[in-house]
Amino acid sequence: MRTISFFSYKGGSCRSTTAYNTIPFIARDLGATENEPIIIIDTDIDSAGMTLLLEQQNDLRGTVDELIIEAEDIEGHNADPEQLGIDRHPFFRKMSKVGRKFALADGTVRLLGSSTAGGKGELSHMEDNLETIKKLCAAYNCRAIIFDTPSGTQFAARRSINASDTVVVCMRPTYQFRTGTKEFLMGEHDHGGKRRYLICPTAVSLRESVILRSRYPQDIKGKIEEEVVNPVNQSFEQGRHKLIDGLLERAEGSMLVGIPEVERFKWSESCLYQLLTDNIDDLNADDTMAIERYELLSRLICEQ
Repeated sequence: MRTISFFSYKGGSCRSTTAYNTIPFIARDLGATENEPIIIIDTDIDSAGMTLLLEQQNDLRGTVDELIIEAEDIEGHNADPEQLGIDRHPFFRKMSKVGRKFALADGTVRLLGSSTAGGKGELSHMEDNLETIKKLCAAYNCRAIIFDTPSGTQFAARRSINASDTVVVCMRPTYQFRTGTKEFLMGEHDHGGKRRYLICPTAVSLRESVILRSRYPQDIKGKIEEEVVNPVNQSFEQGRHKLIDGLLERAEGSMLVGIPEVERFKWSESCLYQLLTDNIDDLNADDTMAIERYELLSRLICEQ
């Protein structure tokens, strides 16, 4: 079972939108089914990004606040999967089945959302409860747990990262994101575990510009490598963490690195895979390119 955090050091990085569009490919690549689903946990307890994207804010059966933060233990954590199926289990029953939002069978993706009223509980139980949930989900052959985390060094973000084996680090290609992302990653050698950190530039414009003598998007690959990848790789050399920079490989026939800026997302965040599969809307060139990059991101996440 994979445990994956979608994280960003700063807000406004398209973190939730990136997760939203990558999840259907993760479900496909890991062979998720209604009986062996993908579990999404929205640990962004102050903003509830994924909960809002999936339009579940008014239909939550249970919340992260109630079941992870405030609870002293996870109900049913010792259940036998042979005796109690996933749809009857008291913890999984409080999740929302949201596979239809990804053009998948409904139970293939299940969400434990956050209250839009914001987190109110004491966070001291969160770390232990996340470890219990990991064991429970593994026992039920869930294919992955995906955390949509808060930004920065908030407690819930740190606990989500600690519980993950792969962290997708979303960042816009600007100076403040490059610098903040580098500082965050340079500090990760102080934290235990063994994790893969996947650099994911987002909302990368393909419009050619010259700014302060730099040419964009041509020069952004070199800037990210010089300012983020190289120093972080040096920092990770003596530790157990690994930096993955596969999304810095340019898209075929393009200067693009990372995920392109998608025009429709300025007005409405969508799951492009759902639009394509269900023939809901005509896709533009930037939509098609983004789909290819989300597929690449999924492959990088799911590879051994």
